[in-house]
Amino acid sequence: MYEEEILNSFYEIGKEEQRFSTRHGMVEFITTKKYINKYLKKTIEFWK
Repeated sequence: MYEEEILNSFYEIGKEEQRFSTRHGMVEFITTKKYINKYLKKTIEFWK
């Protein structure tokens, strides 16, 4: 639970639009989107 609280406090600091407007934020967004799509696709295929 402690790790979850740390992550939540990190992401609550600023607005997502501001974070993703930086170069580092864009890399984070693209990487996150890639993994979400990858595992969501596997999950959808599993439940078909």
